Amino acid sequence: MSAPLRAATLSACLGCCLPGQVVQLQPVADATVDSSQPGANFGADPELDFGKVYSSGPPSMNWFLRGHVQFDLTPVVGLGVPQRVRLFWYQSHSSAAGCLAVNLHRITAPWAENTVTWNNKPSHDPSVAASACVGDSFSLGWKQFDVTALAQGWLAGTFANLGMVIRDPSETTAGASRPGYGHSRESTAVMLRPYLELDYGSTFGSGCGAGSVPVQLFGGGAPHLGSSFVLQTYNLPFGSLPGVIAGGSNTQWGAVPLPAPLDPAGFVGCSLLVSAEVLATFSLLTQPTLDVTIAVPNDTGLVGLQVFTQTLAFGPTGSFFMSNGVGVTVY
Repeated sequence: MSAPLRAATLSACLGCCLPGQVVQLQPVADATVDSSQPGANFGADPELDFGKVYSSGPPSMNWFLRGHVQFDLTPVVGLGVPQRVRLFWYQSHSSAAGCLAVNLHRITAPWAENTVTWNNKPSHDPSVAASACVGDSFSLGWKQFDVTALAQGWLAGTFANLGMVIRDPSETTAGASRPGYGHSRESTAVMLRPYLELDYGSTFGSGCGAGSVPVQLFGGGAPHLGSSFVLQTYNLPFGSLPGVIAGGSNTQWGAVPLPAPLDPAGFVGCSLLVSAEVLATFSLLTQPTLDVTIAVPNDTGLVGLQVFTQTLAFGPTGSFFMSNGVGVTVY
């Protein structure tokens, strides 16, 4: 079962701090390939570069660089679905003012760091997974690519994890050149090497229920402007009437500190974990799970908004159930 929560669900939520779980991974392979040296391998080079290069010569010429990078996701298998995943790459130098976009694609064929060249570079999915503007000599430092969908697909087994390639969008000689020059995993500047950051949001508190305690998890998608994400709740009783509470805090609801025990209301052992600013209800369950899709309005004023949710359910025999809480940050 899936239902969108209205835009007010997000715009009404005013946040407090979000205790998220963030994991950072280092590359297991990265390498640049260079069309001007098509048979050369740069797998041991301390730079990871990409984009279009121009030289005034003589003779003047344009050529292209592609950067390949791969991460082992084995350490995070079992942690759940990350709400946001970003590739960070440090631009160390450039040769001109202004930046140009480079595109990131999913690699679809095996490659090896110590053998890949322009001549044998791996194929990639033509769909653009992420973009970033690089090459500006006045804007050196960390650049990032949002690869949430890629990482979620790899972890789900939707496609093989063969890494990513970053390249000039068209690789045509016409137009300006702004190559991205930066650090690889072999760089002596250890703190400036590329890394993958996986943000799992947060789960907090515990649920309640007679015999079966519901569990709420981040289920997929991304809390990104103009996108949507899924909350999944398990262990709900058949025939129960479910609802999802959403709010901007998991520490305070008006004058009420959270968590707030609900024993005085007759719900023994249950606690309200989030500020109840929005309540969405759904039809009777014919299965023990509830999937709720939350659409994020394309409103830049929502960036950084923190949203906390909790599932509740009234059982067919009058019993009452509540899940743990989940928190996400809109980006």
